[in-house]
Amino acid sequence: MKAIGSRFSVVLSVFAFIASGCAGTPTIGDKINQFGKTTSQIGSDWNDGESMVKKGMKLRDEAESLAKKSTAKNQESERLIEEGKRKMSENEVAFREQFGTSMK
Repeated sequence: MKAIGSRFSVVLSVFAFIASGCAGTPTIGDKINQFGKTTSQIGSDWNDGESMVKKGMKLRDEAESLAKKSTAKNQESERLIEEGKRKMSENEVAFREQFGTSMK
């Protein structure tokens, strides 16, 4: 959104520069100043874009890292659940064999 406003201001500046030509002939200095303003805005927009790319890449790396950790934790949780159920089942059988009755 910021880039749209910046481009609009550049276009508006160029239009104002052209329109001022009707009032009088711009000097070479006026032309140089106008190009300088436009170049400065383009450079500023470039830097904003570059900053956004860096931030996006960092966020993507963080998200990928969290996804890997999440997958590992999900796998560990499934392993623990299965192992816990197996132990419970084995002990239920052992209890039944020892005491002749169900634990439930």
